[in-house]
Amino acid sequence: RDSLSKIFDEQKLQATGMIDENTMVKLGQLAGLTHIVTGSVNNVKMEYGISAGGALGTALIQVYTGKQQQATPRWRVDIDTTIKVISVETGKVEFSKSFTAVETADGNKAETRPEFFLGLAQAALKEAIKRSQYELVKMFPLRAYIQQLRGGKKAALLNVGHAQGIKQGDKFYAYNFETIEDPVTGEKKLSKYKVAELTVTNQITENSSWAVSEEKTMKQLKLGMLVEKAVEKGAFQKFKEGTEFLK
Repeated sequence: RDSLSKIFDEQKLQATGMIDENTMVKLGQLAGLTHIVTGSVNNVKMEYGISAGGALGTALIQVYTGKQQQATPRWRVDIDTTIKVISVETGKVEFSKSFTAVETADGNKAETRPEFFLGLAQAALKEAIKRSQYELVKMFPLRAYIQQLRGGKKAALLNVGHAQGIKQGDKFYAYNFETIEDPVTGEKKLSKYKVAELTVTNQITENSSWAVSEEKTMKQLKLGMLVEKAVEKGAFQKFKEGTEFLK
């Protein structure tokens, strides 16, 4: 981040905010990056209406379902964003996906304060970005290496610990690599395949941790082997549900 800031200053681009993808790739190359994550806001929709539930208002209305819910006049913003991951090496977009989010707030229909609407839009944007986290972490999982093996390869010392957010119970997958050659074109590709699963124990230091493997796969483990932290969608913060406006 610091390197990019210096480059932006040197290129006098930071103040404009107008940087296309090609320029971003060049800046990424100067900064020694492998990928750049960028995004855009495609649409922002503001509306005022009656929502079901909420803190404001006490009147009860009859909803189409026949159920009674609290009627709440609120402001609502819907935001649509696109997140992209660009390879600095090739300049190609390796990931592109749209994410939407909704944010609501109590307020008067006559509300005119710019900071009110800006804050509402920023909250919705933050929620939309949260929704991209799972996809991005899948692309860039935490990687480590096996530094030691003990107990007949049952236990493995990984070079990540508290500083990298590791906690007891975290899962890692160990991988082997194999070069596969296309019989027709002769093109060679490096293939990665999982050979074992490791579970982190309570023996964790600042930059290392011990993990144990299942007996049936522990013989596959080797010193220097690459491991990647398993990505579980349930580990991410639950997204807010949009508030349904009553027609």
